[in-house]
Amino acid sequence: MTAERIKPQMKDKELTEFATRFLTAYAASAQSGNGDPANYEGKSALFIRSGGPGGIVEITDGIAQAQGGFVHRAATLLKSKAGHEKAISEIGIDHAHDFIAGDGPVQNAVTAMMKAVFEQADASFEYLAPNYLIKLDPAAV
Repeated sequence: MTAERIKPQMKDKELTEFATRFLTAYAASAQSGNGDPANYEGKSALFIRSGGPGGIVEITDGIAQAQGGFVHRAATLLKSKAGHEKAISEIGIDHAHDFIAGDGPVQNAVTAMMKAVFEQADASFEYLAPNYLIKLDPAAV
């Protein structure tokens, strides 16, 4: 993905709205529990995310919907060759925790999160695998 293709996608209104809703809801959920494990006693572990600089966060329906919207919109913009929903979701969670831990405005966090998603999509990887169907003659080498 080239820089020319990334710039218009960074200005996608729908993607920006989902990102803003996601980060805002994530921060509100983190503040409601204050990171104290006692506040989450009796809750399912499936709905709690910990291990980041933002502490413990209860994943509410609002967070899940906003994150899902963000992930699906980003994957749609990236197309099937570059969009990987799990990677986009993990980038979102990491940036949400960074947003909670930092003091910056939500717009800066939204821009950084969207930029990270598009940069990840632009990354290239090389994979070399052995070909067991071909056997070289040791005497010829």
